[in-house]
Amino acid sequence: AQKLLSTINNLLNAAQVEEGRFGYEFAPVNIVEFLDTLLADALLVARQHEVAVYFERPPVPSIIISADAGKLGLAIGNVLDNAIKYNVRGGQVVVAIVAQEGKAEVSIKDTGTGISETDLPKIFDKFFRAENAQRSAVDGSGLGLYLAKNIIEAHKGTIRVESVLGRGSTFYITLSTI
Repeated sequence: AQKLLSTINNLLNAAQVEEGRFGYEFAPVNIVEFLDTLLADALLVARQHEVAVYFERPPVPSIIISADAGKLGLAIGNVLDNAIKYNVRGGQVVVAIVAQEGKAEVSIKDTGTGISETDLPKIFDKFFRAENAQRSAVDGSGLGLYLAKNIIEAHKGTIRVESVLGRGSTFYITLSTI
């Protein structure tokens, strides 16, 4: 029932994104504290999958961006959730943030299954699931990364991925600071 509810919510969110009715309410957000909260929420899932999660905190305690915290949490949460669920037992996820020249770059690096070079160009497409993801025990709709990309772009940010099949992936999310 929980998986079905998640799929239905993702479908509704995707429809609202496409129709321009997703509705954003931007406010100043300290991305460092924001990531602390997201990571605390992700720890339960990480323990279930026997994956260690680390946060490489920046040297400054505060990096302010303009964001809709709920929507951005959905986007980064989807990427983080994938990093945990498509990982190996005993694997790790490292989240880091770097601020420079009016930008904040969040990286989410995992030691998981990785994405093939063939699948990389399609990874943010609606309903796309990489071939190795389809073979895994992890259920998915192919909407998580599609939604993440659209939400991040609505924040005037970018998302990209680097990956090596069988070695893991690193997602980079870049947002403007204020």
